[in-house]
Amino acid sequence: MIAFLQVSIVVPVYNAHKYLHKCIDSILDQTFLDFELLLVNDGSLDGSAEICEEYAQKDSRVKVCHIPNSGVSAARNKGIELASGIHIAFVDADDWIENFFLERFYEILRHDEIDLIVCGYCYEYVSNKPRHCYSLSDQKAKTKNQLGQVIPELEYNRMISTVWGKLYRRDIIVNNKLSFDTTISFGEDTIFTWSYLFLVNSIAVTDTIGYHYVQYDEITLTKKLYGCDITKKTRDKSYELRIQIFEKYDLFSNNRFLNAIQGEYIMMSILANLSMYNLAFRKVKKERYENWLELANNSYLQDMYIQSRFIKIVRILLFYKQINVLDLVLKSRNLIIEK
Repeated sequence: MIAFLQVSIVVPVYNAHKYLHKCIDSILDQTFLDFELLLVNDGSLDGSAEICEEYAQKDSRVKVCHIPNSGVSAARNKGIELASGIHIAFVDADDWIENFFLERFYEILRHDEIDLIVCGYCYEYVSNKPRHCYSLSDQKAKTKNQLGQVIPELEYNRMISTVWGKLYRRDIIVNNKLSFDTTISFGEDTIFTWSYLFLVNSIAVTDTIGYHYVQYDEITLTKKLYGCDITKKTRDKSYELRIQIFEKYDLFSNNRFLNAIQGEYIMMSILANLSMYNLAFRKVKKERYENWLELANNSYLQDMYIQSRFIKIVRILLFYKQINVLDLVLKSRNLIIEK
């Protein structure tokens, strides 16, 4: 049994002055007090560094580190390096947490040593779009069979692939030399979390909605592209890690989980292929055609779950192997976007 808990909360900060106060205030307002707040300023140019220093002068729990702009992965890695807590939590600078966020984790750890704790969260917009909340009922998984049940449920409910909304054991991270991949610009948290997931022997889930992921603009993955090659690198690593979990827990009879894994692979492939039409990442027609044809032949294409209407259109054209039509549509779409 753990008699006390010390948590290191890592917040990477980059040009976040518009929402940084709300984020930090929500952390310092925790009902559980035994934590340190590590603000890693990633070369901000908008006054965020000064805001961090102001909080450090007012509250001894706040520690600030300034690094040259290197990206969110490098900032989180620096936070891990500086952390002294038994556990680590990650919060993004444009998000905020409920004041019982850490308290709920502590209530679980008072009775059990748990390698990973996951709480519910709300995905919300500054605009008038309705927010979406995700949670599962309270539960603990400490056997192979239990872990093999809860991990797929977390995947179905979009609760596993983000680094935030969770409590990690620092010794597992450090002893296994886990870190965020600084060579990729998105999906780095998915890779980190699934890598950590492979190492755990216990997971607890709380139905508490403790984390608020805030979308401050209308950028979506279909608009914000990262390049075909880098997206495929993220896709392949994420897929590899999911398959390792699939095999570790003998989930061969779980068709729904397999479909979810394959669906994520297809979605990442679509995003990679969309970037081929962007001026910065443009590919020649032959390569575009080959990439789309490979995806059109994927047997899981029709089974994947899709919310976006645009992606649904892409899937329909792929399913009927209308590659030339798809290519023309996307070329025209990109011309409009780039004007």
